[in-house]
Amino acid sequence: MKAPALIVSLLLAHFVFGQAAWEDHFEDGDLTASPAWQGDLNDFTVNAQGRLQLQAAEAGTSRIYGHYLARDTFDVDFFFQLGFEPSSSNRLRVYPALNNKDPEQGQGMVISVGETGSNDAVRAYAWDQNTGTLLGSGEDGTVAGAGIPVQVHLEYRSGSWQCALAYNGSGTLIPAWQADFQLPASDTFYFVVECTYTSTRRDLFELDDIYAGPPVEDKSPPQIVQADMESPTLTTLTFNEALSGSSLSVDNFTLLPGNSHPLTVEPDDDFHILLTWAVPFISGQTYTLQIIHLEDLAGNFTEAVTVPLRYIEYEIPVYGDVVFNELMVDPTPSQGLPEAEYIELYNGSSKTIDLGSLRIRRGGTNYPLPSQPFSPDTYVLLTSASDAAEFYPISEVTPMASFPTLTNSGGRLELYFEEVLLHRLDYNTSWYRDGNKDDGGWSLALIDYDHRCGSAGEWIASTAQPGGTPGQANGIDHTLLAEQKGRLYAWDVADPQEIKLTFSQALTKPSETFRYQLSPEIRFDNYSWNTDTPNEIQFHLESPVASDQLYQLLISHLANCSNQVLADTNVTIGVSRPPQAGDLLWSELLSDPFPGGADFAEIYNTSQSVISLDSVFVAKTANTIEDAVGLSVLGNILPGQYLAWSPNRPSLQKQYRLLAPGNVFNWTLPSLPNDEGSIILFYYDAQAEPQLLDAIHYFSSWHNPFLQDPEGYSLERIDFTKETQDPLNWTSASASSGGATPGYRNSTQSEADLVANKFIVTHPVFSPDDDGMDDQAEVTYTLDAPGYVLNATVFDMQGRPVANPYNQFTLSRDGLLLWDGRDVHGGLLPMGRYVWYLEVFNLKGTVERFKKSVVLAR
Repeated sequence: MKAPALIVSLLLAHFVFGQAAWEDHFEDGDLTASPAWQGDLNDFTVNAQGRLQLQAAEAGTSRIYGHYLARDTFDVDFFFQLGFEPSSSNRLRVYPALNNKDPEQGQGMVISVGETGSNDAVRAYAWDQNTGTLLGSGEDGTVAGAGIPVQVHLEYRSGSWQCALAYNGSGTLIPAWQADFQLPASDTFYFVVECTYTSTRRDLFELDDIYAGPPVEDKSPPQIVQADMESPTLTTLTFNEALSGSSLSVDNFTLLPGNSHPLTVEPDDDFHILLTWAVPFISGQTYTLQIIHLEDLAGNFTEAVTVPLRYIEYEIPVYGDVVFNELMVDPTPSQGLPEAEYIELYNGSSKTIDLGSLRIRRGGTNYPLPSQPFSPDTYVLLTSASDAAEFYPISEVTPMASFPTLTNSGGRLELYFEEVLLHRLDYNTSWYRDGNKDDGGWSLALIDYDHRCGSAGEWIASTAQPGGTPGQANGIDHTLLAEQKGRLYAWDVADPQEIKLTFSQALTKPSETFRYQLSPEIRFDNYSWNTDTPNEIQFHLESPVASDQLYQLLISHLANCSNQVLADTNVTIGVSRPPQAGDLLWSELLSDPFPGGADFAEIYNTSQSVISLDSVFVAKTANTIEDAVGLSVLGNILPGQYLAWSPNRPSLQKQYRLLAPGNVFNWTLPSLPNDEGSIILFYYDAQAEPQLLDAIHYFSSWHNPFLQDPEGYSLERIDFTKETQDPLNWTSASASSGGATPGYRNSTQSEADLVANKFIVTHPVFSPDDDGMDDQAEVTYTLDAPGYVLNATVFDMQGRPVANPYNQFTLSRDGLLLWDGRDVHGGLLPMGRYVWYLEVFNLKGTVERFKKSVVLAR
C-alpha cells in the first residue's frame, strides 16, 4: 500500500542504495525479496490491504528481521494496528536498532505495546539482552483498546532520541518524548518485529510502511499540532518540530480581539513554547491567535498561521450533574446503527466540566475519558477508537482509547469525578421492557433527566427506528416513566445489631427531618449513608434484635437523588435463615401475557420464619441449573408473604392492580412458554449442593374452561397443602381480580373456614349523576370456593332484560360487582326499580341463582 502522509512528509520520495536503509511498504506482497525478510516467515503474510500480518498456526512468539547500515544519525518510521486489547500475553515489540538479530543476545532500543492493566501505551526502552530501561512513553491508555491505528516516528541524533506518535489515522504526529541513550557501536543494525500471542490473537497483528535509515532532507514548514490554555494567562503551543530562535519574538504573535501581544514567549522544550498574557482570557470566549514567521531549524517557514484559542473555567460536578443517558450494550443485529457498543453521557447541569476529569468504572477497572469541554445541556457519545469512524456520519463522537466491554445480560456502570460518584446503573435485560428489543440492535435510553436515580422504571428500549439516538436527545414520551419517587426494594438483618435497607433508586443525603422508629422498640445507635452506595441506608442498633421476633420499622422524610420525597415506609423485618424443603412454593405463574406485557412468577413462604433468598435460584429444569437466575436481589421473604418478579415490572403496574406493590420486583425470569413449560425453585445448601424446593410443569389446559381466551390471565395455586403438580390445584385468576394478583393473595386461594354463597346489595338506591355519591349500584359477594362463573342480567319492572353487565365472568372467593345504570347500548336508563338476576355455576355442576332489587334515582 502507499505510505501515509506523515507530518514530516519525508517518505513520499526517497531512495537509498544497498542496505543503507531498511524499507518496506509491502506493495509487492513478497517477504522474500526487495527487501528479503528473515526469521519465522511461515508465520507472516501480506494481506489484501497490503499490510504485514501475523498468520501463525498456534499460540507462541514469532519474529522476522532485516538489517541496515549502522550510523549516528537516522530516522525510523512504522505503522501498526492490533485487532485486540494488548496485554502482557499479547504484545508487539519492534526493535528498530539492535546489534543482534536475536533480542535475547542483543543491545539497542525497543518499542513495546502490551502490558498488564488498562494503561497500555507506546513505550520505548533501552534494551540489553532481555532487560529494558524505560526511555519514554506515549500517554497512558492510548493503545489500551482494540484496533487502534498508530504511526511511530523516531529520530536518532548521536545519542539523542526524539519520538512522535499519531493515533487513529490522523496523520498528525505529536511529539511524545525525548531521551538520551547512546546505541552500542556496531556496523549493522537489525530491525526486528516480534509478536507474542495467544491462540485467539494469532492473526490480529498488522504492520506497514516500515523505514529505518538516513534522514531525508526536511522541506516542510513547521506546523502547530496543538494549542492549550493552561490558565487564563498562559498558552502552550505544541509544534511538530523544533523552531528557530527567530520564531520566538513576541511581535510574531497577535491576539484578536484586542491586537495584543504576549508578555513573554519562552521555549518549554524543542516542541513546546509558552505564551504569557497580561489580560486574563474570558471563560468561554473564543479568541484568534495570529502567528507570522514560524521557522524550523532547516530554514523552512510559514508566513502566517491563525489558531483559535478558548479558555474554559471548568467547574466541579456533583452527583447527578452528568449521567449515563443511553447505552448500546448489544448492537447485533443492527436496526440501522453501526454494530458497535456505545455509551452516551448527558450534562444536565449548568456547569462546564472537563470530560478528562471523569472516568467510567466497570468491573473494578477505571476507564479514563479524553479531555475536552463538556458544556451544559450537551451530549457526549463515547465508543472505542476502532469503532469511532463508523459513527462520524451520524454524530460527533469521542473515541476512548480503552472502552469498557458492556455485557448484554446486564452489569454495573459507574461514573466518577475523582472519587466522587456522579451516576450508577445496575442495568439488565428487563430494562428494555420489550421482548422484541432485548435481543440486540436497540439501545437502552433514559426517559427523563429529572428522573435519573438508577431504577429500572426510568429506562426503556429506544423508540427510534434505527435502534437508538447516539449523540442526541432520546425523545421518549415521559409518560412511560414507571417509577418516579422510588421505593424500598429489599432489607437485610445480616447482623442482629445492623439493619440494611436497599431502595430502588439512589437517595439524596438524609436531612435533619429524617425519622425512623422500630417496634417493639429498640434504640438506634446511629445510621450511615454514603455516595458510594447512595441507594442504601445502614442502621446500627444499641442492642440486638431477637431471632424469633418480627419488628416494624417506620421511616419517613427520605428523598431520592432528584429531591423527590419518598412515601413513608413501614416495613416488617426480622432475622432470616436459609430455606429448607417445603418452605417456599410456587404460587402463581403468568406465561401468556397481554400484548406489551411480560411473564411473571410468584413464590409463597409457607414457614413461620423469615427466609433469606441469598442462596435461592430458579431455572427451567434441573438440567439447566448452570443458567439459573439468583434471587438474592429480592432480599428476604416473610412468613406468609408472596413475592413476585417479572423482567418488565412496569408492564405489570400498567396492566394489573398491584395490591402489594412492595412485593413485586423487576428481575430476570426464565422464559415461560404460553402452552406449557417448566420452572424449578432450588437452593444451595451449606455444602454448595443444589436442593430442590419446588418444581412445576404447567399446561395451558389448567386454565378455567369457561375462560374463552387465557391471554393475560395467570395460573393461580389454590391450596398450598396439596401437591404442586396436581392439575386440580391450579386454575385461572378471576376476572374480578383483573386476571392476576402478583405479590398478593391468590384470588382463587382456598380457605379453611368455608362460608355459604352470599350476594348483598350495599347501595340499594343509586344515582348515576357523577357527583361522587352512590353513582353505581353495588353488590358484594362471598363464595364457598374459587372457580365460579357469573352471568348477570338486569330486568325492568315489566320483566324486560335491559342490561347485561357480566357475562361468563370468573369470580374470586369474594369481591364487588358494579352497575352504572346504563342499558346494553350504553344509554342511561330512566328512574325506577330494577332487578339483578345473578346466576353462578362451577365445574362441579353447582348452579345457584339470586335476585337483588335496586332503585335508580336522580
